[in-house]
Amino acid sequence: MSRSRGRHGPREPELSEAEAREYGIRDTGRIPGGLTHLANPPVRQYQPPVPPKLKEFRGQDAHGVPPAEVGEYNREVQRERQHPYDPKFADQPPVPSPVPVYVVEKAGGPRPLNEAATGHLTVPAYTAQPVPVCGEDSRRSLVQLLNEDSTHDIRFGKLEQLQFDAANSVITGGSLLPAAATGYTVIRTQGDLWVISADSSTPKLSFILEYGIPDAL
Repeated sequence: MSRSRGRHGPREPELSEAEAREYGIRDTGRIPGGLTHLANPPVRQYQPPVPPKLKEFRGQDAHGVPPAEVGEYNREVQRERQHPYDPKFADQPPVPSPVPVYVVEKAGGPRPLNEAATGHLTVPAYTAQPVPVCGEDSRRSLVQLLNEDSTHDIRFGKLEQLQFDAANSVITGGSLLPAAATGYTVIRTQGDLWVISADSSTPKLSFILEYGIPDAL
């Protein structure tokens, strides 16, 4: 496209109406608002398409059902349409009757062996130190004591219990093993035992210690 010059100045090119609008050479119409620009066509407002609401059950499970809709959801029940959904526990098999069980130990195997240790000793006078009859033993089950003297008593017990009272010339604490006894005094203990004479005499004492040896047989 070119402009030619005539006798009265440049001459407008010969353009069609469409070419003139395309190149913007001259105003081909009135623009609203008096603005000298090319206005876009007005935008038309459209509502977004809304699909029709589907039924909750359409012959198969419909995925994407809103959480607020908590109606039909059991496939088998809704297909049959015979009864509402009512869960029940399945029948359990009957519980068998308990059978009594007796635990019976075998006749053989390791067994403890019961033993007895016997002896006698001379009990010192009350001014001396007490002497031990036996020490601590978890295997022992029984202690038997007999005062062989017919006139003088003996005191027995823990060492800290047999204290000599010099002012009164007596042994404080402990238990009495009387003189002229007709049988043994039985004491069930696994601890230690000590003896001392109740006076200045030195009586004789016989003892029997019963204990068990584990896994001896």
